[in-house]
Amino acid sequence: MTAPDPGLTDLIAAALVRSSPNSIDTFDLLPYHRQEAWRVRAREVALVVEQHTNGRIAELEAERDALYNIVHRVSLAIEGARERRAALEGERQ
Repeated sequence: MTAPDPGLTDLIAAALVRSSPNSIDTFDLLPYHRQEAWRVRAREVALVVEQHTNGRIAELEAERDALYNIVHRVSLAIEGARERRAALEGERQ
């Protein structure tokens, strides 16, 4: 399993600080140990977000592949029908 994206982690940490009841507006003004505590929490949240996103992407890719297979089969059926039609028209002439 990969580590969460650091940019996403920082964004979540800043958002968590802003949403806390005793928040201050600037994450950078927090003491280092408090910033690190928020970053740890943010990494946990980021990991959940990324796992959800990756899972959803995998679902969408599976749906895309299934639709591609359907379109491919329909295309082959249309192509076969055109060939049969051309063959029938050739027999008539």
